[in-house]
Amino acid sequence: MLAERASALPLAQPQRDGPTFGTAHPLGSMTVDPGARWVAFCQARKDTNGDGRVEASWGHHGEVIGDRMAAYLAFSGGEGQPIDAFAAAAPTGDYVSFVRGGRLVLASSDGVPITFGAGMRPGFKVQRPAGWSETFDSTGKRFLYLARKNRHEVLRLRELEATREIEIDPGPGMVDSVRFDPSGHWLVIGAYTRDDNRDGTIGSTANHPTPGDACNGFPGMKNLVVRSDAPETRVARIGTDKVARVVAFALS
Repeated sequence: MLAERASALPLAQPQRDGPTFGTAHPLGSMTVDPGARWVAFCQARKDTNGDGRVEASWGHHGEVIGDRMAAYLAFSGGEGQPIDAFAAAAPTGDYVSFVRGGRLVLASSDGVPITFGAGMRPGFKVQRPAGWSETFDSTGKRFLYLARKNRHEVLRLRELEATREIEIDPGPGMVDSVRFDPSGHWLVIGAYTRDDNRDGTIGSTANHPTPGDACNGFPGMKNLVVRSDAPETRVARIGTDKVARVVAFALS
């Protein structure tokens, strides 16, 4: 009796009140703005393997089988613009960063680009090593990225509402990772300074995925062998002046 009653109930029709993102092709991973103003996604839109159809599925290691997917970012709906890779988004969705044409881009939720390097002298270059990930703080009002100045790595902290940037010297060595501490007053920095494993290089020799692998998986993961030196862990106080000094060191 319950089954008969259930089968007689009308099915709810899907609602389409918001904008439509992407095209009618196989869809992969997505990052969605909480306010539905933008969506970053992966789609296979071309017959890249020449079998006469556009299809994609996933292997058990996460790699794409079939046609290759590409990354797109759409603001306010539509097919979206091609990008190399999605980088990060503010928790509020008010700002988003991505890589396009090999360059890091920071934009507001409506897609308006924001200029990097406020107050920097000529020779400034945004840097994005393999495996590096930009980050926003928990309020979504500060954005941290890596740059190179006079052959030295520096961190740049963009205060989005004040439209200014603070330069942070991470100390000697090669920066591996940076994150905000829960209070937002300190940065926790990982950096390589010594060739601990004596392989002739300083840092990690893991075969990091390229930006294009973000949509198509990383087949090498199943055979991934990481040879890495031991990074130092440092903490830097975020000041209001131009340079925030590294004030403490600790071995991880």
